[in-house]
Amino acid sequence: MEARTYPAVFREEYGGMWFVIFPDLGCVTCGDTKDEAEAKAKETLSFWLNYEDNPDPSPMADIVAKTELGDEVILIEAHPSEYPAS
Repeated sequence: MEARTYPAVFREEYGGMWFVIFPDLGCVTCGDTKDEAEAKAKETLSFWLNYEDNPDPSPMADIVAKTELGDEVILIEAHPSEYPAS
């Protein structure tokens, strides 16, 4: 399977924890730092792509239009074979 890229919404919460939401997929993850959250987002997406029938990614502009003040939208690329289904 080929790599897929999905927009992810990064939100810093009180205390510095970063939450990541993939609006197209309905999956979430988090990290203590933005870098950790980004690494976990790639891992989560790789895992998710192995187990679900996933829709095509939404255009970045559509996701940005639905974000809250302070949110960041970052494209995350992952390859499903990085975390193969058992």
